[in-house]
Amino acid sequence: MTIEKTKLTYDVQLPPFPLGEKNSGKPSKSLFKVVPGPIDQLRASSTGAMSEVARARIALQERGEKVSELEKQTADMMQHAEGFRDASHQLMNKYKDKKWYQF
Repeated sequence: MTIEKTKLTYDVQLPPFPLGEKNSGKPSKSLFKVVPGPIDQLRASSTGAMSEVARARIALQERGEKVSELEKQTADMMQHAEGFRDASHQLMNKYKDKKWYQF
């Protein structure tokens, strides 16, 4: 019984890979091409959505500032109304016992 050793050869051509430490872990540029497709459209729409969110955030902040200003103006108006009420009450008490011809 004899066993013959045969040599097998394969006719496979591998693409040229750059070798070395600086190229390790990086894909070969000749193997992959960037093909624009739905990913680019999604990126564009997500960028647009992000800008819309930023605009909404700015509008919300401006609205908050306006509401704060209105609260301050309302508090000032309330103080002025209380002062007017007190002054009119004092005036009423001063002239309540006098007749129209005594003024």
